[in-house]
Amino acid sequence: MNNFFILTFICLFVSFVKCGLPEIEISSIQTLLELYNVPQFDGCNSGVCDYCSQPFYFFCDETNSYIDKIHLIGSGPIIIEFPDVLKNFFYLKLFHLENSKLSNQILTGHSNTIQELILNNCSLDFIPPVFSFSFITLNDVSFNGDLDLSSIMNLNKFKLTYSNPLMMENYNFTNYRNLILNIGILEITLNNLIDFTALSIDVTIILGKYFNESNMMSFPLIKGRKLKVIGEYYDLPIRFPEMINIEVEMLEFEKINFNTLYDFNISHLIHLTVLSFNNCSGIIDTVSQYPRIIFAEIIYQFIKFKNCGLNILPPSSYFQGKFLGIDLSDNNIYSELPNFFEPNDTQPPLNMVFSNNKFYGDIPTNYCYHTVDFSNNNLETELPMCFICHYYTMKDYIMGNIYTNIVNGKLPNCTGISFTSNAVFALNEYSFVEGVNLGWSYVNQENIFTDPLVSLTTYIPNKIMKIYFSTYASYPILKKNNFTINIFYKDIPFNTTINVEISPPIIKGIFSQTQNMYSTSFMVVGVAFQSDGSPYEIPTIYFDNLQCYVTFVTSLSPYCTINSFIPDKIYNVSYYLPSTNLTSKIYQYDFKRDSPYIFEIISPKRDQGGLIQILGYFAYYNISKIEIGGNILNILFFNTTLITTSIGPGSGPLKYSITFDDLISYSGKFRYSDDPIYCDFCNEFNGGGVCNTTIGKCECSSKYQGDTCTITSQYVSSIIPSSTEGGLAIFNGWFGVNDPHKNLKVFIDDKLCFPIYTINETTITCEAPPGNGIFTIEVNQNSVNYILKNSYEYFKQIKECPNDCTSKFNGQCNEITGFCNCFTNWYGFDCSIFSNQSQNSNTSIDYNTGNTNITNQETIFQISFYSLLEIDINGNKVKEYQLNNNWIINNNSSNSNNEFIYTFIQSIQNNGSCNVTYRIEEIQVEKNISFAGIDYSLEGGSIKTTIFIENYKYSSNLNTLQLQFKSLVTSNNNFDDDDDDDDDDDDDECNIEKDTIIDSNQQGYVTIIKNSKILIGRFLNRIISDGKSTFISTSLISKSNDSIIIAMNLPHCINCFIDPDYSVLVTPDFKSKCENSENNKKQWLIPVAVVVPIVAISFIVAISYIIYRKKINRKFKNKLKMIELSNKK
Repeated sequence: MNNFFILTFICLFVSFVKCGLPEIEISSIQTLLELYNVPQFDGCNSGVCDYCSQPFYFFCDETNSYIDKIHLIGSGPIIIEFPDVLKNFFYLKLFHLENSKLSNQILTGHSNTIQELILNNCSLDFIPPVFSFSFITLNDVSFNGDLDLSSIMNLNKFKLTYSNPLMMENYNFTNYRNLILNIGILEITLNNLIDFTALSIDVTIILGKYFNESNMMSFPLIKGRKLKVIGEYYDLPIRFPEMINIEVEMLEFEKINFNTLYDFNISHLIHLTVLSFNNCSGIIDTVSQYPRIIFAEIIYQFIKFKNCGLNILPPSSYFQGKFLGIDLSDNNIYSELPNFFEPNDTQPPLNMVFSNNKFYGDIPTNYCYHTVDFSNNNLETELPMCFICHYYTMKDYIMGNIYTNIVNGKLPNCTGISFTSNAVFALNEYSFVEGVNLGWSYVNQENIFTDPLVSLTTYIPNKIMKIYFSTYASYPILKKNNFTINIFYKDIPFNTTINVEISPPIIKGIFSQTQNMYSTSFMVVGVAFQSDGSPYEIPTIYFDNLQCYVTFVTSLSPYCTINSFIPDKIYNVSYYLPSTNLTSKIYQYDFKRDSPYIFEIISPKRDQGGLIQILGYFAYYNISKIEIGGNILNILFFNTTLITTSIGPGSGPLKYSITFDDLISYSGKFRYSDDPIYCDFCNEFNGGGVCNTTIGKCECSSKYQGDTCTITSQYVSSIIPSSTEGGLAIFNGWFGVNDPHKNLKVFIDDKLCFPIYTINETTITCEAPPGNGIFTIEVNQNSVNYILKNSYEYFKQIKECPNDCTSKFNGQCNEITGFCNCFTNWYGFDCSIFSNQSQNSNTSIDYNTGNTNITNQETIFQISFYSLLEIDINGNKVKEYQLNNNWIINNNSSNSNNEFIYTFIQSIQNNGSCNVTYRIEEIQVEKNISFAGIDYSLEGGSIKTTIFIENYKYSSNLNTLQLQFKSLVTSNNNFDDDDDDDDDDDDDECNIEKDTIIDSNQQGYVTIIKNSKILIGRFLNRIISDGKSTFISTSLISKSNDSIIIAMNLPHCINCFIDPDYSVLVTPDFKSKCENSENNKKQWLIPVAVVVPIVAISFIVAISYIIYRKKINRKFKNKLKMIELSNKK
C-alpha cells in the first residue's frame, strides 16, 4: 500500500512539473503550420521548436504550459478545410485568421473551448448558427446569402464591420424564428432594419452601402445601456420613427443626415440620460437655427452637438440645468459666452464644452464654479483668477484665446488659495469645506498632496471640496498634527492648510435586535462612532441610567445589550467615545416591546407530559384561551411575562394557538422537548446541507450557507490574470451550482472587472482593467463578499530581475523568467555574492522530526516545516496543525543517478482525511526544474523538497491556508579546526555581514548569515492550486537572533503543491573559528527576510548547500545520512 501511495504521488508530481507544451498541442500546431504553409522560423533546433517564442503566430500562457492564442495568415483563393485539431487546444482563448477562404466548419466544427474568433479579410459560404464561441469579430468578411439573427443569438459579443464599402455585399438581416436577441455587445453593419428585440449592453448599428431608408420605420426595440447609429456608408436623408421604440440610457448618432422635414422626438424616452450628435447634418432647423428635438420633461446628464452646423447658441433653457453637460464644439457659433447660475446644493455644477467656435467677449465670473472648455475661440479679455491659479491644470481648456492679463506669456501672480471653513472629522465619513480658488477636479489627487492623507474631491469647482477621513487620517494622527491638514498644490506650486474640528458622536437611529425576559439587545446607528481604525474602541452607551454593554463594534453600528428586563418607555440615550472624550447629544428613543410576544416555550417529554411554561411579554392583554392539538388547556398561571398550563403524554408537532382578549391570536407549532424537529428544506440535492433534527436547523456544508443552505460560499482557488494592459482574467474556484449569481461583481483592488463574460460553478471570466502590480481581489454575489488578499498579479511580458543582477559583470537577466544567470564565482538571487571557497558540508535528515540539518564546520543550518494554519477572511487563525516532530517515514529509495529520495507523511484533521506529504530528494548534478510555469535550475549538491497538501477540509469557504517554515542557525560545539595553530588570523569575532533586501516579481528571499556562511532561501511566487498555477504571497511571521519563520499565504485550495529552494555559500572572507572562543556562542547574525508574493501549494523546497569552485571537478562528498534516534540501540 505504501509503495502504491509513493508511486501515485511521484506520478502526480511529475505531471505538475513537466516542462513545455503538451504533445497533442505540438502535433496540432505542426498540422496548422503545414495547412497555412508557414515557413520555418527561428526557435527550432533539430526539429524541436519553441512555439511559445513566436508571438506573431502563437501566444502561450505565462507558464508556457499551453497555447493561449493563435494567429495565422492565408494566401486567399484556396478553400481551407480545417482538420479536427482545434479541439486539442484545451485552453485556447483566441483564434485569429486573416486572408483566408474558409469553409463553415470554422464556425461549427470544433469543441466549445475557444472563446474568441477573429476573421480579417476572409470569405465564408454563409454564416450558420454559432454555438462554440463567445465572441466573434468579422472585419471585411464576405459571405453568401443573408444573415439571420439565429446565427448570433448564442454569442456574448458579435462585430461585423467593413473598412471599405467595396467589400460589402447586398445581404439582408433576417429573423425567421422571431427570436429575442440577448447579447452583451453588438456592432453590426446592416443594409436593412427589421422589427426585433435586442437585450444588450451596447449596440452599434452601422448603415451599410445598400441600406434602404424605407424600412427605418421597422426600427428594432433595443433595451440596454447604449445605442449608437452610424451612417458610415449611407448619406441620404433619413427619417427616424416619430416615436422610436428603444429603452436605453445613451443614444448616439454619428454621420447621420437627418430629414429636415421632421422633428426628432425623444419625449417618450424617460430612461435616456445622454444624447449625442457627432458630425451630423439636418438636426438644426434652417429657420430658427435651433436643434429640431422634442425633449422629455426630465434632466439629462449630457447632450452633444459636435460639428453639426450650429451658428447660434441653443435656447437659454439649455444652460439653466436641463442638461448637466453640453458639448457644442467644432461648430460656427458666433456669440458671447452664455451666463450660468452659481451652483448650490440643489443645482450642481455644469460641464460645458464650447471649443473651436467663434465666441467673443468676457468670461463670466460664474465660470469658475463649473467645468468649462472654451479653447480656440475669439475671446480677448482678462482671464479670471481661478484660471490663473490653476493655469497648468486648465490650460488645454482655455488655450487659443487672447488674455489681456497674460503679457508675453507671463502669468500674473495667484492671489492665493485658502479654505475659509473647517473640516469636521468623523471617521469614514465625508465633510464639506469651503474656500477660494480651490481648483477643479482632483479625484485622483495627481496634482494635490495632503498630510495626513485624506481624499479630496471637488464638489463645486473653486468653492467647495468634499473631504473623506479614512484611517490614514484618524483621530490620533490628526491630534499629532495639531488637527491641521497640510495641502500642497503641485502644479502651482502652493501650500495651504485646512483646520479640523472633531465631531462628537451623532446617534441617527436605534433598533431593537433581540428581546427576552432577561435582556434586550440593540443596534445603534450613527456617525463619528469611532476615531481610529480596527480594532475598534469600546464606547459607553447609556439608556437613562442603564448601561448598554457593547458586545460587538463596527465603525457605524455598535451592538449592545442591557442585561435586565426593561419596560416600555422613552429613554434618553447617550454615546461616549473615550478617545475623543466627546459625548453625543441626547437621543430620545421610544422603546416598545412587541406585545403579545412569545420568547420561549418550555415543554415536557413525550412519554410523561406535564407542565408547560410560556415565556414572553403580555403587557396590556388578558389571556382568553390556550389550545394545543385541538384541545383547550387550563390556564394555571398568567402575568405580564409568564403563562403556565399542562398537557398529557403524546408526540408533536401539534398546532397551538393562544388568544388574548378574544381578539388577538398567537399560533405556531408545539413540540415536546424530545420531539425531532424537521427542517423544511436544506438544499440536500446540491450538497447544501443536512437537517439537525435536534434543533430543527440546517447544518450547511462548507460550500453553502444561510438558513436553508442555498447561499453559495464562494471562493477563488486560482487566477489566470490579464497583462498589464488589461484584458481577459479567469478566476477558478467555486461559485455555486444552479446559482442565480445575483449582483455578481468582481473587483481587482477597487476597480471593477467588467464586463463579466462567463460564469459557471467553477469559473468566472471578465475584462480586467489595465494595471501593474499585486492587488487584492473581491467577488460579490448574492450579498456574500469574498476577499483574497494580494492574489492578483498583472502579467508582464518582460520581467525585471532582482537588482538588475547587480552589474553586467556579475550576471545576465533572463527577461522571460525574471531570474539572473550568474557568471562564474557569482551567486545569489541577484548575483551579488562572490564565492571561490570550497568547504566540506554534511547534510542529514532526521527520521523523527523531518528536519534537514546542514553542517559546515562550526555552523549548522536547520530547515523544517513548522506548521499549517487555516486563516479566516479577517486574517485570524482558525486552526493550527503542528507539522514538526509529527512526520512518519514512508519510504526511502535511490534513483538511477544515485540520488537519494525520502518520503514522509502525516495525517491531520479529526478524521485524518487530509494527508500532508513531504518529499526530500538529493540532487547530484545540475538539474533544470519547471514548476507552475517557472523554470529554474538546481546545482549539484542541492536538496529539493516538496510539500503536497491533499484533501484539506475547511471550516469555511471564506478561509485560506498558511504554510509556515522555520530556519534555524546554531553553532557546532563539536567542531575543532585542524589549522588552529597555523591560522591565528581566523580567530576573529564572526562579523555580521551586510544584507540586501530584494523584491522581485518572480521570487522572494530569506537570507541567514553566520560565520561567513550564507543560507539563501528562494520562494517562487506561484503554487499549483487544485491543478492550476496561481499567484501567492509570503510574509514574515517572526525573527530572532538565531531563527526566522516565514509564511506562505495560500489560496483556498483543496490540493496544494508548494516550492522554495535553499542554497548555502561560503564567502571569501570565511573564518574557520571566531576570534574570542569564549564569546563564540554569542555571535549570532540576525536573519534577514526578503518577502515577496508567492503562490504554490506544492512546496518544492530546494535546500542547496552550494559550495562552488568553478572550472574544477566538483564532488558532492557527503551523502545524505539519516540521524539515528537517541533511543535506538
